[in-house]
Amino acid sequence: MSKFLKSTCTLALLITSISLFSCSAKGGKNLTPVNIQAIEVEKDGYTYKMDPRLELLLIGLRLAENPDYYNNVYGDNEYVSSVDSFFEKHKEHAFVKSLKNLNKLKEHRYFAILGLADYISEDFTQINFPENKCPAYIKDVWKNTNFKKLISQMNDFALTSKYDRFLLVHDADIKKALYDAREFFTVNEDFLPYFQELFSTKEKALEINFCVTPLLAGHFSILPENKTLLYSPYYNYDTGNDIYFMNYYVETLSYIYIYDNWEKLSAPANTYIKKLYQQTQNPNKITDFVCQTTISNIISISTMLNYAEDFADEDQHDQLRNYIFNEDVYKPYMPFYNQLLEFFENRQNYQNYYDFFDQKMIEILETL
Repeated sequence: MSKFLKSTCTLALLITSISLFSCSAKGGKNLTPVNIQAIEVEKDGYTYKMDPRLELLLIGLRLAENPDYYNNVYGDNEYVSSVDSFFEKHKEHAFVKSLKNLNKLKEHRYFAILGLADYISEDFTQINFPENKCPAYIKDVWKNTNFKKLISQMNDFALTSKYDRFLLVHDADIKKALYDAREFFTVNEDFLPYFQELFSTKEKALEINFCVTPLLAGHFSILPENKTLLYSPYYNYDTGNDIYFMNYYVETLSYIYIYDNWEKLSAPANTYIKKLYQQTQNPNKITDFVCQTTISNIISISTMLNYAEDFADEDQHDQLRNYIFNEDVYKPYMPFYNQLLEFFENRQNYQNYYDFFDQKMIEILETL
């Protein structure tokens, strides 16, 4: 239980649908296509896959020693160890150096690297940003990037490192990860229907596919174009992990709304967080990112408690509730949490969470 409880302050998910940027870049006439097919399995209408584009980005991040992805919480994981040994001699490759240049960026910037996967062609010869569809957080990070150069570097890295061979050698490990992910959501059968119900409307259901990789460890995200939840089999399907995942995924989708509507939420959100910091004597600097992630975290905690009340056993729910209500870091959040209960107590009055946010978020922030 403590593993996921201690993780609730971490924003590990990020997606936004701001449409501000369009770009298309081919790496050049002489790029050799990298023909690697995604490995996937299906069950109950959901697809679980390993996306070679995302996996190569994650390998590059690990070689670049990006602080958010170069860690050793994996335990005894043969796949991760093999990544380190197989690609060791390519750590100075231009593609890795390009990713390493991004390590100095702060806050949520590394998620933009993952978001880039959606715009890389399957044969690693182009980066295509659909007109008026590129999320702003990706644009902000990559706006000074030479995409033609970047895709050329990535293409060369895939070929010279024999990336296809690595994946072939680890075909069994990848498939096991896919089956583990599928098993997790089979065991925790209430998770996906509950999660989808929060963010779907009568007119449009929230579409979900899963991209599985052992390299994510404690980080989860959502690729912007195809609404793909990223999943790490590192956590397998131990008791309580359904609540843990609920926290991360709701935090991400809450962040969508806050990020997209920041212009109108900025003033009341900053005022609220300033009061919160004064109450807790928090000396840290208040930034937009701090405000956005703190509010997203409170929303996810509220949802996690509600989910536990409906689906967790009594001991598990009580332990979670007692921890959150008595832990010093969460106590100041309780007035906000109490306001959010309006959604669950009057669920029939709102299409989904976003409809509730539209009607109530500014009022809640100003009231607090």
